[in-house]
Amino acid sequence: MPSDEKARVDRADRDLASENRERFENLQERVAKVKALFESKGENGARAD
Repeated sequence: MPSDEKARVDRADRDLASENRERFENLQERVAKVKALFESKGENGARAD
């Protein structure tokens, strides 16, 4: 593989990894919000469904 093609592929891999990391962080935040919501509903005696 020519070096310029390898550099392009490496850059694409890094970009994809960065996007995946950002998506994962966003999902973690959303999960934390949902967990907090369910926990607060449980404390108030409300049903979680």
